Amino acid sequence: MQLLRSIRPPLATRLALQHAALLGGMSHEFAALDEPELQQSLPRHCATMKAYQAELLACGAANSAALATVFGRDEDHGADRLRSVVWPWLEPLAGAAEDEYEHLGSVWRHMARDWTAGGAAQTGHLRAEVLRLLRGEGLASGAGVPPGGEVLVLGCGQARLAWTIAAGLPGARVTGLEASEAQLSAANFFLQCAEEERLAFHPFLDEPRSNLHAAARTAALAAPDIAPAALPRVSLELRRGDFLQLSPSGEEALRGSGRRRGSSSFPPNRAASLRGAFPTGATPS
Repeated sequence: MQLLRSIRPPLATRLALQHAALLGGMSHEFAALDEPELQQSLPRHCATMKAYQAELLACGAANSAALATVFGRDEDHGADRLRSVVWPWLEPLAGAAEDEYEHLGSVWRHMARDWTAGGAAQTGHLRAEVLRLLRGEGLASGAGVPPGGEVLVLGCGQARLAWTIAAGLPGARVTGLEASEAQLSAANFFLQCAEEERLAFHPFLDEPRSNLHAAARTAALAAPDIAPAALPRVSLELRRGDFLQLSPSGEEALRGSGRRRGSSSFPPNRAASLRGAFPTGATPS
């Protein structure tokens, strides 16, 4: 099993493979439109669907550019290319296909929820409520996070909640813990953005059956809705690791979550520190 995992391609290559499979599926999805009998019997329908296919493929091209911006380009190195060829066959055997948060569709939709204006309109009140409770507002005296206290955000995903907490509790030391390399890489990108809405993407291309109308599948969003790198800085640390698998115990992981970089109770190679201080804003959203 470990040998199989050792040939796993880099993240950018794995996501590019998923995206290429989606584009291939789009071509197959409309293959019947090329049948002469269908073109003769339903010419207007075929023309309409061909135009829709072209729109989908154009959205796919936009997502290709967005992937390269966030995760880097899929470099055509010989070793990586060989691994990318054999990996789709070995991925199920390696057990790497089980984590849905490494799937490209999950990455896009987490971006839509956490780092777009529309997502903030739907979830911003939940983050505000978490921050209110951490401040101790409406709770017994002394129930909030004290000055210099520590906050561990489990399963922080793309780190919008962790960023909100760090911005709203500037004296606290905030650590975000996330097992998914893809989600943390996206978090790292957005936390370093100095420009709002610099990334255009289409998060629902792989959901042909979950939309009320055709246009919903090609919906375009822009991220981020805020620019953390253009705002004041606070200390926020992201770590990669699965809290449920960390040893020797969850309580020790909590106690060591953010005291000193590299000195916590997280085992080596299970919770690697990705970043130290991130720029952030004084007004979380």
